Amino acid sequence: MAPFPLAQTILNWSTMHCLFRCRVPSLIDEYSWAGFEVHHFPVDAGGVPTLDECSSMIKQLRQCISFGRKTILHCVSGLGISCLVAAILLLSLDETLSPDHVISKLRQIRGQRAFQTIKEYNFVLEFRDLHKAHVENQRNSVEAAPRSLSR
Repeated sequence: MAPFPLAQTILNWSTMHCLFRCRVPSLIDEYSWAGFEVHHFPVDAGGVPTLDECSSMIKQLRQCISFGRKTILHCVSGLGISCLVAAILLLSLDETLSPDHVISKLRQIRGQRAFQTIKEYNFVLEFRDLHKAHVENQRNSVEAAPRSLSR
């Protein structure tokens, strides 16, 4: 029986260093071999993903939700970055949720250590503003890109 019998997709944030340290260096490959769709976004311990990575993660998770795919958010401890990604997904799906409410709910589910660093906690609090500015900057850079002239 598969370790996650209902799951179809796994998003993992473990770095290769961390996988080696935990003595599972081929974990990502083993998930693929077991038939899971795997998306690997390595993030250093205590760090946060880039805004480009966040956009990719949210896009991937939205696709999983829209297709009804059972999805696992996976890091080493199930805390920290996994909770951060769950939080930013919730914030991106529902504008009425406040970051404080999302943090509180995830702590109820995963425990008080759900967000392991101040950096993770602050990132969730500031995510909407950071992401909005990031999207706006991308839009402006596309509009400002030089266009080729045809003759």
